[in-house]
Amino acid sequence: MNSAVRYGIGGWYRVLMLAMFAIFGIVAVLLVVAASGGHGGVPVLFIMMWIVIIGGNGYFSLFRVAYELEFDGERLRWRAPLRSGEVPLSGLTRIRAVRSSFFGAIDGAREGRVLVLAGKGFTEFSRAVVVARPELPVQIGFRARLAERMPGRSRFRGSG
Repeated sequence: MNSAVRYGIGGWYRVLMLAMFAIFGIVAVLLVVAASGGHGGVPVLFIMMWIVIIGGNGYFSLFRVAYELEFDGERLRWRAPLRSGEVPLSGLTRIRAVRSSFFGAIDGAREGRVLVLAGKGFTEFSRAVVVARPELPVQIGFRARLAERMPGRSRFRGSG
């Protein structure tokens, strides 16, 4: 079995996202309490918008966006703050950029789509997957290619 290659921003992303949405949840509760006090301080429309926006962003950030990818030559494993999974190499259908965003998507036939921030090192990670499965279609977007040219360290950790 090949050594694993990794791409990710690390476990601090998980801690940061959980803490941030916990704070947003506390603020939502405080807003509801303030509005129910009848003092007329916080408009109900604002509270409803806050809850909807934070709920949608929370779902997306905590369940849909992977902060770490690992590929061992046979399986792609991914971790999001509140969810993780794996896709067999044969189950991958493509790696692509998500239009007009800084996200990359790794699509699986049955497993669906894994989203990841396409930063410095995502292109190298994609190449490592393609070495194991050359026919896999890969479209790296403009923003990921731009990130490769930016200063800072790569998020790719290769074998060896």
